[in-house]
Amino acid sequence: MRQPTLGAMNRTLLLTLPCVPPSGPLLLSFHGQGGNASGFSEQHAPLVSTAAARGWVVAFPDGMADGHDSGWNVGTNGDSSTCLPRTNNSYCHASCSTLRRCSRCAWSTCFDDVAFATRLVSSLVAAHGLDASRVFALGESNGGMLVHHLAQASPALLLAAVVVFALPLLGHLVEPELLASPVRRTTYVLQLHDRNDTTIPWQGGRSSDGAPSEIEPRFPGKIAGGQHRVSDLSRKRA
Repeated sequence: MRQPTLGAMNRTLLLTLPCVPPSGPLLLSFHGQGGNASGFSEQHAPLVSTAAARGWVVAFPDGMADGHDSGWNVGTNGDSSTCLPRTNNSYCHASCSTLRRCSRCAWSTCFDDVAFATRLVSSLVAAHGLDASRVFALGESNGGMLVHHLAQASPALLLAAVVVFALPLLGHLVEPELLASPVRRTTYVLQLHDRNDTTIPWQGGRSSDGAPSEIEPRFPGKIAGGQHRVSDLSRKRA
């Protein structure tokens, strides 16, 4: 993959194919900060086996690690309003330094992960004859923040998503790309949190490391909880 200014780079992923010839849904699974595709797939082995039995293709991409932890670009790195005063645990990745996007709130890579995800979907749909109208995403922590970002920056891409331990950072609840897009497709979101999480508090607000998140009830989407009946979105629409 090539990105202006940053040049060509290799992007890696772990791909699991179903027991039958694939022609159904695609699930993108994004690990958290410091993780990798191999470890994330092992943690979700039951998901992989269930998906394979039902004809799903599951892709586990690797986040970029260019000088610091591996992770995902969620579009906030150059924004100095996404952390509180006297925050001292930020750092600037090499890609951000090259692009001059290092701010006092910097903490993630600056490689274009929206472009990577959309290109990955196009490649997998073409290579395996998948249904482009049934692309789903799973993301945890930083990977879940990417899912929020991806659903807004590329609003035609995802039918539904599961986001675990993640909210958009303050000021990034609704992004300019979503407002400017002529596409108005609903992405259904199942949002899961731990009530004791201090890194990304489930109600939003200040985190333990000085990064304020948006307040969850303001999130623009259709959220299905465990007490609600959710239709089977994996079935092909008429």
